Amino acid sequence: NRLGVRFPPAPGQSRRAGSPMSVAYIGRFDSIKGVDDFARAIALVPKSAAIRFEFHGPVQYMTEHAVVTRLKAAVGPDAWVLFGGELDAAGVRALLDRIDVVCCPSRVVEGGPTVALEAHAAGVPVVGSAIPALSEIVRDHLNGRLYPPGDVRALAAILADLAAHPERVDEWRSNLAPVRTMDDVAADYLAVYAA
Repeated sequence: NRLGVRFPPAPGQSRRAGSPMSVAYIGRFDSIKGVDDFARAIALVPKSAAIRFEFHGPVQYMTEHAVVTRLKAAVGPDAWVLFGGELDAAGVRALLDRIDVVCCPSRVVEGGPTVALEAHAAGVPVVGSAIPALSEIVRDHLNGRLYPPGDVRALAAILADLAAHPERVDEWRSNLAPVRTMDDVAADYLAVYAA
């Protein structure tokens, strides 16, 4: 029974013409989530590119603080990368309402990943690693982009291409499939138990 989203799906807005592309990571600051790969890819994108990046996630433990410190060193002190804190459900939705793309750079198999489902429900395309589950909802070049897990150069090339061709986001957005909700998940479980 596949995961579903907590909030009702709603169509996303078209990109604001003339504004830099915005790409965000939302999740745990853990190396298995591929955050280091995302930071290293950002460092390879020319600083002149019309693109901005954000990292959002909890920083409660020394291990998470160490990862964030490493990420900041990788991307440098430039203002084109913002580090935010943990987001509750309303915060995730508010972020999805203002960004263009979510990056899911995980190096391991994900169950959803939930943030990708939430992004699609909000009309936000996903760029991510070609891992099971994510590669089942993101169709490369159709509603987002996939790259080989851990391939920093491939991710950097995708990000640079997005900056040069922001119109791709609206094309991907128009091809997003409907997203399962938790009501769908509950209905499937009820059907199983009723059988």
